[in-house]
Amino acid sequence: MQESPSFTLFPNLPPELRTRIWQHALPVIGPAICRYRKGLWHPRYLQPGDEGYHPDLEDKIDLEFRPDLVIQIPVELPLILVNSEARHVALEWVREYGIKIPPQGDDHTCMRPFDPQRDTIYVETSQIEDFYNAPWERMFEDDLANRMISSNLRPKNVAISEMAIRNNEIKPLALAMNNYASHIFVIVGEQPDFEGLWEVDDSRGRSVFWNCKKLCFEMGDGEYITDEGLYGCFEEGKRDFLEDLLDFGDLEIRPAFAVRR
Repeated sequence: MQESPSFTLFPNLPPELRTRIWQHALPVIGPAICRYRKGLWHPRYLQPGDEGYHPDLEDKIDLEFRPDLVIQIPVELPLILVNSEARHVALEWVREYGIKIPPQGDDHTCMRPFDPQRDTIYVETSQIEDFYNAPWERMFEDDLANRMISSNLRPKNVAISEMAIRNNEIKPLALAMNNYASHIFVIVGEQPDFEGLWEVDDSRGRSVFWNCKKLCFEMGDGEYITDEGLYGCFEEGKRDFLEDLLDFGDLEIRPAFAVRR
Protein backbone atom coordinates (compact mmCIF):
# COMPACT_ATOMS: atom_id res chain seq x y z
CA MET A 1 0.00 0.00 0.00
CA GLN A 2 1.35 3.40 -0.97
CA GLU A 3 1.98 5.66 2.00
CA SER A 4 0.33 9.05 2.17
CA PRO A 5 2.65 11.97 1.48
CA SER A 6 3.85 13.83 4.56
CA PHE A 7 5.35 17.24 5.20
CA THR A 8 8.28 16.49 7.49
CA LEU A 9 9.15 20.17 7.97
CA PHE A 10 5.74 21.01 9.44
CA PRO A 11 6.99 20.94 13.09
CA ASN A 12 9.60 23.56 12.17
CA LEU A 13 7.01 26.09 11.03
CA PRO A 14 6.19 29.02 13.37
CA PRO A 15 3.45 28.11 15.89
CA GLU A 16 1.14 30.81 14.53
CA LEU A 17 1.36 29.34 11.03
CA ARG A 18 0.79 25.79 12.29
CA THR A 19 -2.28 26.98 14.18
CA ARG A 20 -3.61 28.65 11.04
CA ILE A 21 -3.11 25.43 9.07
CA TRP A 22 -4.95 23.39 11.72
CA GLN A 23 -7.81 25.90 11.63
CA HIS A 24 -8.11 25.53 7.85
CA ALA A 25 -8.35 21.76 8.36
CA LEU A 26 -11.49 22.10 10.50
CA PRO A 27 -14.73 20.93 8.86
CA VAL A 28 -17.28 23.30 7.39
CA ILE A 29 -20.65 23.00 9.09
CA GLY A 30 -23.32 22.99 6.41
CA PRO A 31 -27.12 23.14 6.66
CA ALA A 32 -28.08 19.66 7.83
CA ILE A 33 -31.39 18.03 6.97
CA CYS A 34 -32.89 15.87 9.73
CA ARG A 35 -35.94 13.61 9.80
CA TYR A 36 -38.90 14.86 11.78
CA ARG A 37 -39.57 12.95 14.97
CA LYS A 38 -41.97 13.27 17.86
CA GLY A 39 -41.09 15.14 21.03
CA LEU A 40 -39.83 18.39 19.48
CA TRP A 41 -42.27 20.69 21.28
CA HIS A 42 -41.30 21.76 24.79
CA PRO A 43 -42.93 24.13 27.31
CA ARG A 44 -40.90 27.02 28.66
CA TYR A 45 -42.11 28.67 31.85
CA LEU A 46 -41.68 32.39 31.37
CA GLN A 47 -39.87 34.50 33.92
CA PRO A 48 -39.94 38.28 34.50
CA GLY A 49 -38.01 39.90 31.67
CA ASP A 50 -38.85 37.18 29.12
CA GLU A 51 -40.66 38.22 25.97
CA GLY A 52 -44.36 37.46 26.36
CA TYR A 53 -44.27 37.50 30.17
CA HIS A 54 -47.40 39.05 31.72
CA PRO A 55 -47.50 39.18 35.54
CA ASP A 56 -51.29 39.24 35.57
CA LEU A 57 -51.62 35.90 33.80
CA GLU A 58 -51.89 32.83 36.00
CA ASP A 59 -50.19 30.64 33.40
CA LYS A 60 -46.95 31.95 31.94
CA ILE A 61 -46.08 29.17 29.51
CA ASP A 62 -44.69 29.34 26.00
CA LEU A 63 -44.75 26.18 23.89
CA GLU A 64 -41.63 26.16 21.74
CA PHE A 65 -40.38 24.11 18.81
CA ARG A 66 -37.01 22.94 20.16
CA PRO A 67 -35.40 20.28 17.96
CA ASP A 68 -32.04 21.40 19.35
CA LEU A 69 -32.96 19.67 22.62
CA VAL A 70 -33.54 16.33 20.90
CA ILE A 71 -31.65 16.06 17.61
CA GLN A 72 -27.88 15.63 17.49
CA ILE A 73 -26.01 15.89 14.17
CA PRO A 74 -22.71 14.06 13.50
CA VAL A 75 -19.56 16.07 12.79
CA GLU A 76 -16.42 14.25 11.64
CA LEU A 77 -13.44 15.82 13.41
CA PRO A 78 -10.29 13.70 12.89
CA LEU A 79 -8.18 16.66 14.02
CA ILE A 80 -8.77 15.70 17.66
CA LEU A 81 -6.71 12.53 17.12
CA VAL A 82 -3.68 14.03 15.32
CA ASN A 83 -1.60 15.48 18.16
CA SER A 84 -1.98 17.73 21.21
CA GLU A 85 -1.53 20.93 19.18
CA ALA A 86 -4.21 20.00 16.65
CA ARG A 87 -6.50 18.80 19.43
CA HIS A 88 -6.17 22.14 21.23
CA VAL A 89 -7.30 23.98 18.08
CA ALA A 90 -10.18 21.53 17.65
CA LEU A 91 -11.31 21.90 21.28
CA GLU A 92 -11.50 25.68 20.95
CA TRP A 93 -13.60 25.24 17.83
CA VAL A 94 -16.04 22.73 19.36
CA ARG A 95 -16.67 25.00 22.34
CA GLU A 96 -17.64 27.79 19.95
CA TYR A 97 -20.25 25.60 18.22
CA GLY A 98 -21.47 23.64 21.25
CA ILE A 99 -20.17 20.37 19.81
CA LYS A 100 -19.78 17.33 22.05
CA ILE A 101 -16.65 15.19 21.78
CA PRO A 102 -17.17 11.41 22.15
CA PRO A 103 -15.92 9.85 25.40
CA GLN A 104 -14.01 7.16 23.49
CA GLY A 105 -10.44 8.26 22.92
CA ASP A 106 -10.19 6.76 19.42
CA ASP A 107 -13.47 8.13 18.01
CA HIS A 108 -13.50 11.34 15.96
CA THR A 109 -17.27 11.49 15.29
CA CYS A 110 -18.56 14.36 17.39
CA MET A 111 -22.15 15.56 17.77
CA ARG A 112 -23.63 19.03 17.52
CA PRO A 113 -27.14 20.19 18.42
CA PHE A 114 -29.68 21.01 15.74
CA ASP A 115 -29.46 24.70 14.79
CA PRO A 116 -32.99 26.03 14.07
CA GLN A 117 -31.57 28.97 12.10
CA ARG A 118 -29.43 26.80 9.81
CA ASP A 119 -30.74 23.25 9.79
CA THR A 120 -33.92 21.83 8.26
CA ILE A 121 -36.60 19.41 9.42
CA TYR A 122 -37.61 16.92 6.71
CA VAL A 123 -41.25 15.81 6.93
CA GLU A 124 -42.01 12.55 5.15
CA THR A 125 -45.44 12.08 3.62
CA SER A 126 -46.39 9.58 6.33
CA GLN A 127 -45.41 12.12 9.01
CA ILE A 128 -47.38 15.11 7.74
CA GLU A 129 -50.38 14.57 9.99
CA ASP A 130 -48.16 14.06 13.04
CA PHE A 131 -46.23 17.22 12.19
CA TYR A 132 -49.47 19.20 11.93
CA ASN A 133 -50.94 17.89 15.16
CA ALA A 134 -47.84 17.74 17.38
CA PRO A 135 -48.14 21.18 19.05
CA TRP A 136 -51.84 20.74 19.75
CA GLU A 137 -51.39 17.24 21.14
CA ARG A 138 -48.59 18.49 23.39
CA MET A 139 -50.90 21.16 24.80
CA PHE A 140 -53.39 18.50 25.88
CA GLU A 141 -50.89 16.36 27.77
CA ASP A 142 -51.37 16.20 31.54
CA ASP A 143 -48.84 18.89 32.48
CA LEU A 144 -50.32 21.48 30.10
CA ALA A 145 -54.00 20.56 29.81
CA ASN A 146 -56.48 23.35 30.63
CA ARG A 147 -53.75 25.98 30.89
CA MET A 148 -53.25 29.21 28.94
CA ILE A 149 -50.33 28.70 26.56
CA SER A 150 -48.68 30.95 24.00
CA SER A 151 -46.43 29.78 21.17
CA ASN A 152 -43.84 32.05 19.60
CA LEU A 153 -40.91 29.83 18.61
CA ARG A 154 -41.97 27.85 15.54
CA PRO A 155 -40.16 25.84 12.83
CA LYS A 156 -38.23 28.03 10.41
CA ASN A 157 -36.88 25.60 7.79
CA VAL A 158 -38.99 22.65 6.67
CA ALA A 159 -38.41 20.23 3.77
CA ILE A 160 -40.79 17.95 1.89
CA SER A 161 -40.42 15.73 -1.16
CA GLU A 162 -41.19 16.91 -4.67
CA MET A 163 -43.51 13.96 -5.26
CA ALA A 164 -45.58 14.79 -2.19
CA ILE A 165 -46.52 18.04 -3.90
CA ARG A 166 -46.97 16.59 -7.38
CA ASN A 167 -49.25 13.86 -6.00
CA ASN A 168 -51.25 16.48 -4.12
CA GLU A 169 -50.44 14.81 -0.79
CA ILE A 170 -49.44 18.12 0.74
CA LYS A 171 -49.52 21.78 -0.18
CA PRO A 172 -46.50 23.79 0.94
CA LEU A 173 -48.69 26.73 1.88
CA ALA A 174 -50.63 24.60 4.35
CA LEU A 175 -47.37 23.33 5.81
CA ALA A 176 -46.10 26.87 6.23
CA MET A 177 -49.24 28.42 7.64
CA ASN A 178 -49.87 25.74 10.23
CA ASN A 179 -46.34 26.03 11.61
CA TYR A 180 -45.31 29.55 10.57
CA ALA A 181 -42.31 28.25 8.64
CA SER A 182 -40.61 30.90 6.54
CA HIS A 183 -38.62 28.56 4.27
CA ILE A 184 -40.01 25.45 2.59
CA PHE A 185 -37.46 23.32 0.71
CA VAL A 186 -38.91 20.99 -1.92
CA ILE A 187 -36.39 18.16 -2.27
CA VAL A 188 -35.96 17.19 -5.92
CA GLY A 189 -34.59 13.83 -7.07
CA GLU A 190 -33.02 11.52 -4.49
CA GLN A 191 -34.62 11.76 -1.08
CA PRO A 192 -32.53 11.42 2.10
CA ASP A 193 -32.41 8.01 3.76
CA PHE A 194 -30.70 9.54 6.83
CA GLU A 195 -27.87 7.04 6.84
CA GLY A 196 -25.02 9.33 7.85
CA LEU A 197 -25.12 13.10 7.41
CA TRP A 198 -27.35 14.78 4.83
CA GLU A 199 -27.33 18.46 3.92
CA VAL A 200 -29.52 20.78 1.87
CA ASP A 201 -27.99 22.09 -1.35
CA ASP A 202 -30.08 25.13 -2.24
CA SER A 203 -27.44 26.84 -4.37
CA ARG A 204 -29.18 26.29 -7.72
CA GLY A 205 -32.92 25.97 -7.30
CA ARG A 206 -35.14 28.84 -8.37
CA SER A 207 -37.22 30.16 -5.50
CA VAL A 208 -40.81 31.25 -5.43
CA PHE A 209 -41.62 34.02 -2.95
CA TRP A 210 -45.02 34.75 -1.48
CA ASN A 211 -45.38 38.54 -1.37
CA CYS A 212 -47.85 39.23 1.44
CA LYS A 213 -48.30 42.86 0.38
CA LYS A 214 -49.15 42.11 -3.25
CA LEU A 215 -50.85 38.77 -2.43
CA CYS A 216 -49.02 36.98 -5.21
CA PHE A 217 -46.11 34.66 -5.91
CA GLU A 218 -42.96 36.16 -7.40
CA MET A 219 -40.16 34.24 -9.08
CA GLY A 220 -36.68 34.57 -7.65
CA ASP A 221 -33.27 34.10 -9.19
CA GLY A 222 -31.65 30.75 -9.93
CA GLU A 223 -32.13 27.94 -12.41
CA TYR A 224 -34.90 25.43 -12.91
CA ILE A 225 -33.70 22.15 -11.39
CA THR A 226 -37.03 20.51 -12.18
CA ASP A 227 -39.74 21.15 -14.74
CA GLU A 228 -41.94 24.20 -14.48
CA GLY A 229 -44.98 22.09 -13.66
CA LEU A 230 -43.88 22.01 -10.02
CA TYR A 231 -44.17 25.78 -9.84
CA GLY A 232 -47.71 25.53 -11.16
CA CYS A 233 -48.57 23.44 -8.11
CA PHE A 234 -47.61 26.38 -5.89
CA GLU A 235 -49.94 28.71 -7.79
CA GLU A 236 -52.80 26.20 -7.68
CA GLY A 237 -52.35 25.83 -3.94
CA LYS A 238 -52.76 29.57 -3.51
CA ARG A 239 -56.41 29.36 -4.52
CA ASP A 240 -57.13 26.92 -1.70
CA PHE A 241 -55.69 29.24 0.95
CA LEU A 242 -56.31 32.71 -0.43
CA GLU A 243 -58.45 33.82 2.52
CA ASP A 244 -55.82 32.70 5.03
CA LEU A 245 -52.99 34.21 3.00
CA LEU A 246 -54.39 37.70 3.56
CA ASP A 247 -52.86 37.66 7.05
CA PHE A 248 -49.87 35.45 6.29
CA GLY A 249 -46.29 36.72 6.25
CA ASP A 250 -43.61 36.30 3.62
CA LEU A 251 -42.58 32.80 2.58
CA GLU A 252 -39.88 31.32 0.36
CA ILE A 253 -40.45 27.99 -1.40
CA ARG A 254 -37.24 26.68 -2.96
CA PRO A 255 -36.60 23.46 -4.89
CA ALA A 256 -33.33 22.00 -3.64
CA PHE A 257 -31.24 18.84 -3.53
CA ALA A 258 -30.47 16.61 -0.55
CA VAL A 259 -26.79 15.67 -0.54
CA ARG A 260 -25.09 12.95 1.47
CA ARG A 261 -21.86 14.11 3.13
